[in-house]
Amino acid sequence: MARKRGKEGLWSLVVVLSSALAFWAVPARGQEATSPAAGPRKGVVLRIEQLSATDYELLVDMGKKDGLGNGDRVNVFSRVTLVHPVTRKKVEDLLPVGEATVSSVGERMSTVSVGTARPDRFKVGDVVAAASKAPAEPQPACEISEQALVCPECKEDPEAQALHEAWLDTVGRSVVARQATWGAFLALNPETRFKTQVEAELKWLDDTDASLRRRSEPPAPKVSVRHDALTSVVEGARVRVAVTLESTVSLRRVRVFFRRLGDAPFDSLVMNEASTGYYQADLPQEMTGAKGAIEYFVEAETASGQRVTLIRDAGTPLSVAVEPPAADEPDRAGRCRVSTQAEWADFYLTDPGRDHFWRIEGDLRYTLDLGFLDSFRMGFGVFQGEGGPAEFIEKKQGDPARLVVNYVYFETALALGTDRVTLNPRLVVGDIGDNWGAGEGEPDPLEKMSRDSGDMFGAHLYLRIGREDETNLLLGGSLTSEMGNEAIIKMNLALLDMFPMGVSAVATSFPVGDDYAARLIYELGWRPSDWLEVSGQFGVNMRNIRHIGIGGGFGLAVLW
Repeated sequence: MARKRGKEGLWSLVVVLSSALAFWAVPARGQEATSPAAGPRKGVVLRIEQLSATDYELLVDMGKKDGLGNGDRVNVFSRVTLVHPVTRKKVEDLLPVGEATVSSVGERMSTVSVGTARPDRFKVGDVVAAASKAPAEPQPACEISEQALVCPECKEDPEAQALHEAWLDTVGRSVVARQATWGAFLALNPETRFKTQVEAELKWLDDTDASLRRRSEPPAPKVSVRHDALTSVVEGARVRVAVTLESTVSLRRVRVFFRRLGDAPFDSLVMNEASTGYYQADLPQEMTGAKGAIEYFVEAETASGQRVTLIRDAGTPLSVAVEPPAADEPDRAGRCRVSTQAEWADFYLTDPGRDHFWRIEGDLRYTLDLGFLDSFRMGFGVFQGEGGPAEFIEKKQGDPARLVVNYVYFETALALGTDRVTLNPRLVVGDIGDNWGAGEGEPDPLEKMSRDSGDMFGAHLYLRIGREDETNLLLGGSLTSEMGNEAIIKMNLALLDMFPMGVSAVATSFPVGDDYAARLIYELGWRPSDWLEVSGQFGVNMRNIRHIGIGGGFGLAVLW
């Protein structure tokens, strides 16, 4: 108290002002005869001081002159405004919000201890009155003018008079007493025309009671929360709400509250502690049964029964959109694809036309999706080439051999457990034209290549990793009589929907099955629509460091 006395001089002006405030806020004692409850002088809370992390005390403008002593109990009241349900006149009233103990008393001011109550339980300006020795409930000197207590409209209306008398019974009473009064009134008058007003008053009292209860609770424990908020789910999908907690107190349970947007009230589930501090719960499947939204929030309950907000609350829940499943993207290639390709390659630009070939192919591919049998392809082609051993071509020892072949082919795609990995065998059957062999004046080195016209057979085998119309890797080779052999590694890239591309490395003995050459080919496509694709290619060909050429081609495909 010594430190308080040292401050009395500083607070003299505050006392004068607070006394004036009390005078104007509370009518004079001359009106006490008309009050529903009279009592000692009331004071007000001037300041709230925090002594420690959990202890608080109030400075009030009452002291020895008002009959207070150390250890006395005082009631603290919050100011509220009542509205008469019939006359609509406004009256200031007081609601009890708690008790406190006088810890240090001075002549005009005192400090009262509120222990470990929450600091927001009380506020500056609250009314303080000495507690009765044995009160049934806190009863302050709540003075109300006679004019406010009179209801001229009620005298000729028994129903309004009953409402007026019930209202008078609530003035100056606690929340619980007011709830009981209005509840009894509705029980006796279930069909009253004032039912809406009374129910509104009860709703206000319920909210006030909940607020006072929260303010009466000790401070909420500190809980660290980690939560990945959901934003959207697909219709019919499972919704799992999960939180990770670190708490300074023991938690009895953690609950998730949920509802469909627009529904009321919230349902709840106790969340399962899957591991230490990690809680999860799956919402009922019907929550995602139709397009709309889900609202949810998460609360915990301590061992003492105190509720702790973790993720939002009923007033501001998180919202999760429930969206219809996205329509399956149509297969860009469709089930049927008709295409044509033309390719030209020259292996010796030093003397163009002596070591080259061109071919044109057209085919039809149809996707079956029959498990192991993924698709089949059939087509035809024309191949024409001229060439010979590299040394013969370079030394111009004579005219190169010329080959013309017309052929057809059949190919299947066999799925190896999934359509993303297929084995593609191809059978080729053709007819060699009459002009196979050396040209006029051909020297002896090419006489061994002269053949009669006849049949041509070939076989191709490719392994494709990835769907044909997506990014994929192609590995394989071919053996073809008379034309030569090939081995290929090709990467098809579908990085951009409109511009597919591919890179190939090929080892080939085309066009007439002699020395091998390496080819590096780049392809670029353009898909202006879902049913059309145009492509072009450019390549470099090399048999040796002196025997180099280029190539190119184009393609066109229609899909449906």
